[in-house]
Amino acid sequence: MKIAVVTTAYPSQNAPYQNMFVHTRNKWYAKHGMEVSQWVLSKETSKYEMDGIVVNRQPAPQIARNIASHDVVLVHLLQHSPFKHHDGGQVYQALMERRQPLVFFMHGIGVQKMFQSYPFDIRLKEPKTILKALYHDYYKITRMRKRIKQLVAAKHPVKFITPSQFLIKDASKSLGFDISPYAMANANGIDTKLFRYHGASNLYKNRQKILSIRPLDFGGKYAADLSVKVMPHLPPPIQMDLFGEGQHKAQVAQYIEQQNIGHNTRLHPHFIKNHEIPDLHAQYGIYYATTRTDTQGVSTCEAMASGLPIVSFDVGGVPEFVQHQQTGLLVKPFDVKAAALALARLANDKNLFIRLSENGRKAMEAIDIEKQVQVELQV
Repeated sequence: MKIAVVTTAYPSQNAPYQNMFVHTRNKWYAKHGMEVSQWVLSKETSKYEMDGIVVNRQPAPQIARNIASHDVVLVHLLQHSPFKHHDGGQVYQALMERRQPLVFFMHGIGVQKMFQSYPFDIRLKEPKTILKALYHDYYKITRMRKRIKQLVAAKHPVKFITPSQFLIKDASKSLGFDISPYAMANANGIDTKLFRYHGASNLYKNRQKILSIRPLDFGGKYAADLSVKVMPHLPPPIQMDLFGEGQHKAQVAQYIEQQNIGHNTRLHPHFIKNHEIPDLHAQYGIYYATTRTDTQGVSTCEAMASGLPIVSFDVGGVPEFVQHQQTGLLVKPFDVKAAALALARLANDKNLFIRLSENGRKAMEAIDIEKQVQVELQV
């Protein structure tokens, strides 16, 4: 089977983290004997290879023509644009005219309104965030709504895949109609061989050490501010290490200094490569997964696969993957005092720690990437 995958960005030597989840899928498709070609919208034309996947960078009209011979087209975060070379709408139009089978992956922001689902990313003191939200909600989402309705009305051979039931509901609200009859929830698969389990007893030895890996976003979706704001409520010997990169690293560092919590809160302002994360997990006992919304929370799921008990907030799609007191602890949204109590509880309750560790690992084995890719290939 010939599969064409179309996105607006893809990992490269200069940008190794862009849409890495798409590349991970592509490698698994190829492993199962699929003939996979990757297409990326670009003003200039170029080609390179990454782990055996050929990546074609071309303007949208050219891509629309070149994928005509493929058996099925998969799209990730392919949005409309006023710029011809970068307009995913041209690809959708060509697919509709040819009635070419389409699998449309909905990951979140591409089908969610910012004013509705990401209000915390809109800051009155930063006019650019307001303009970005207006452009997104009143241009991109409006055109995406029309396109999806066209696909459905024309009974196009299309399937929408989301990582969670939450996103099906939230996207339906943003798009203005119920997409559930045409969509299915299939979680992003977790590589449980890479994120290996060392046993709850071994992890319990590090129960006083909390790990948080987040983009350094102070006040936004990934909520690095909530990571550090929990620490004034947690006295030693409990300590936390926050790893990540982002535009607000100076603010995070300033907060740690102002609150005088440097003795138990360490900031590591740099990205951690995916293959390095499992060894990092093994050095800690608990994972603190801060977020203001999430359609799944892949980094949280990876920590669960390694056996780290989770403390997170009861928001978005998180409860579909972290079941309170079964595979983790969920607290009232953004309540850092409640989060501190949950973290301290885990550090002091061995039976709870071991139960959550073991159950969390089993839950991630149920959505192992091998199983999830098989579902996608079946679709």
